[in-house]
Amino acid sequence: MLAETRPDPWIIRPRPNPRASLRLFCFPYAGGGASTYREWPAYLPADIEVVVVQFPGREERIRERAFSDASELCLQLAAVLAPYLDRPFALFGHCMGGLVSFELTRLLRTIGVPTPIHLFISGHAGPRKVYGFPPMAGMSDDELVALIRRLGGTRDEVLADPDVMRLMVPLLRCDLTVCESYRYVSAEPLACPISVFGGILDKVVRRPYLLLWDAETCGGFQARMYPGGHFFFDDLKPRLLQAITDDLAAHRAPAVATTSMYQGGAPS
Repeated sequence: MLAETRPDPWIIRPRPNPRASLRLFCFPYAGGGASTYREWPAYLPADIEVVVVQFPGREERIRERAFSDASELCLQLAAVLAPYLDRPFALFGHCMGGLVSFELTRLLRTIGVPTPIHLFISGHAGPRKVYGFPPMAGMSDDELVALIRRLGGTRDEVLADPDVMRLMVPLLRCDLTVCESYRYVSAEPLACPISVFGGILDKVVRRPYLLLWDAETCGGFQARMYPGGHFFFDDLKPRLLQAITDDLAAHRAPAVATTSMYQGGAPS
């Protein structure tokens, strides 16, 4: 009798598809978790399998130590994702997740394993821009909560709940330290295209900062801006995912490249 295989806590596949022609790995933003992406498969073509990466320290992994260093996190991710790189894949990350997806791509290239065919980065400035938030070491819990409130994306009742924030504040400190401690190292541009997304009203990651990603690829670059602030995609999933579908069409089989499950109304 075979021993039961325990689920990998890092990997969540909302709609497993062993016949998928392409995988889209999704990484969470600072303080966020895998649940952000649970609805995404309904808006994407059937041949694209969404694989959500659940970092330690959040949701069902809340009791685990969160990473505070991008390099350490990417080394772990390279090992975790290795079994899933058996077919073409793309990476998507918002905020901290975008920075991690970029560094992971460079690490995969360095160690000589498959690299993504496309990189999607949302709500994060190009990696050469200096980190713009106050240092975590000098920021009080109240100041950190005020910063998160200013960014949006977290309901006021959550921010006002002391029990929830007792768990969230240490995670937020770790996640924002990933970005704060990041140091850009010059390297050859990536071969894959990079598509970036931003909110027109985002006062932290403005369009000029998004355009800095152009220097990180020789494979093509596109920037799109949407109504809303830093967490614009919460209300614009259909538009965002249609843009991702369009950009991935060039990488997919002709028979399915033009067919999206989302055609302007609610997914069936």
